[in-house]
Amino acid sequence: TLLPNPLTLDANGSGIINVNLETNSNEVTAVQLELQYDPKAITNIVIKPAKFFTNAVELMKRIDTVNGRITYMIGISPTQNPVSGSGTVAQITFSKVRGTKLESTRINFAKTENSDSIVAATGIDQSVLKQTTGTEILLN
Repeated sequence: TLLPNPLTLDANGSGIINVNLETNSNEVTAVQLELQYDPKAITNIVIKPAKFFTNAVELMKRIDTVNGRITYMIGISPTQNPVSGSGTVAQITFSKVRGTKLESTRINFAKTENSDSIVAATGIDQSVLKQTTGTEILLN
């Protein structure tokens, strides 16, 4: 889940979104996020680990500023124990594009034929991700 939803930008036109995860009974080892956004509405995107994984390992970080796409993979090291519970996996900071006439935009979980968000858990071959929720960003 991307929170807050909706997000109102600060006085400087910047915002922070948390990527939250609820594992239920799963013991999670890694998360792959595939997110999409409108590059004509928001810019200066930075994604970084939050506190869900202790000493998180960033496996991939790709921000496509032309097509509005974020691919981010984060997980535990081989010596760490899997994690269960709820918490913030990653944090995204950004700012609105100066002069945009849009009143709002969204960051959503992308779902395409070739890529999807994934949550890996111990002892389970397929992704344990059940549901995603994007967020609306109020620009004005």
